[in-house]
Amino acid sequence: MTFLSHDASGVLCGRMTASGQSPEVMLDVPPGGMVTASSVTDAPAQRIFTWTDVHPGDDLIFPSSLRHGLYSRHVTTSITFAALPGAIEGYNVMLQCDFGSITNAFIQPGTSSVAIDCTEDARDVVVHLMTRTSAGYYFAASPLTPIAAKGPTTLAVSDWAPARLTPSTIHGDLSAFQQVSVKFQPTPPASNGVLGLFAQFEDEPSSDPTVLPATALPDEPTHISVTLNTPYTKGRGIERLYASPPASLDVTLETDFLPNVDAMFHPDPHRPEVSWTADRPIDNADIVLAQLNINDRARWSIEVAGTASSVRFPELPADVLATAPGSLFGLSIVESSDIEGWDAIRENPNEVWNTPNYRVTSHGVFYAGTY
Repeated sequence: MTFLSHDASGVLCGRMTASGQSPEVMLDVPPGGMVTASSVTDAPAQRIFTWTDVHPGDDLIFPSSLRHGLYSRHVTTSITFAALPGAIEGYNVMLQCDFGSITNAFIQPGTSSVAIDCTEDARDVVVHLMTRTSAGYYFAASPLTPIAAKGPTTLAVSDWAPARLTPSTIHGDLSAFQQVSVKFQPTPPASNGVLGLFAQFEDEPSSDPTVLPATALPDEPTHISVTLNTPYTKGRGIERLYASPPASLDVTLETDFLPNVDAMFHPDPHRPEVSWTADRPIDNADIVLAQLNINDRARWSIEVAGTASSVRFPELPADVLATAPGSLFGLSIVESSDIEGWDAIRENPNEVWNTPNYRVTSHGVFYAGTY
């Protein structure tokens, strides 16, 4: 990896290189300056990350959750579960790996082998099972389980537990959104990249309030996220994650979510810039993350304090990144009640996605934790 230091304006000051699986360097950086790390081994695309507002003594963590969305690892699991007395439907298995895909299948009680395609650097798998009796839906689940180095990964499934029926109500004018959805997941979505499993959704919501009918959710502590997406051509989305979801969700667009954001890309062959505006003021944002796509051969991300309204990328030498204007891949503004401001998150920005409760508004490709 190559590590670069810059002053606060982005001018290049120095560089160092390091190798190995977990490279570390000590780098002299002007107070309030920037640090850029470039990984060329993170195939298929080069990954570059820039920290801003760096202070003496900072311990900067290169975001480890840089995933490519390419499915290149075939993982076989062994799932054992008991029959649920009175079950009147098949047993639906929802298996997923971190930063990978979800596979749905119907299997019989006992021990079954179920395979899934994951990213090359996936670490864990998890399974949810669902069935129904005359009394209602039931769920069972495994914990996040490390993928076995050899052979199948054995998933220990919990006992069956009755589901709870949870209606969701969203107040406000949702006509600008193409879809509203409620998902459940066993952990924050980017601490391990486990995606939310759809529980409720409605396309082209138009009523106020929008009421999503009661749906079966696991009757266990689980994270619930509410997401509203605009049409793809507008490329905007907002999301709120609840670590301790109420018995029924009743939320208001104007007060419970961050506003929509529009981002503008200002191309420059050496020092591109991104600026953004929101539909209304965002008072408590903790961090802004912006990412550029450099002709599909590099992704360059930068962090900046939540109070900012623009960021200019720093100077990079040509051997680190050849001159190319690129384009804006995505921008996310994040606020979390579990973070005590910018200083608590700037050294390890990916931790913002690991907090139990957060709100995010995005422009462009909308993926939590892909920076």
